[in-house]
Amino acid sequence: MKNPPTYVVSVAGPKMYELNTNVWSDVRAKDMQLYQNVTVDKNTLYFDSYDITGKLFYSFRHEKDENGVNRLVE
Repeated sequence: MKNPPTYVVSVAGPKMYELNTNVWSDVRAKDMQLYQNVTVDKNTLYFDSYDITGKLFYSFRHEKDENGVNRLVE
């Protein structure tokens, strides 16, 4: 796929569900409350996810080239 999507799912409230490990996922966390900061600067999208103490949990960026194709950078 030329421009595959990136899916992000997060929990910020107290209600947690059992983690399903049978589905695809690159990064998983159990019983964690996370918040995200998404920034766009020109052709780059920055995604940073933090735990409730402010510690960085995971981050990535998408860079769009001159042909409009996104590249995922972890």
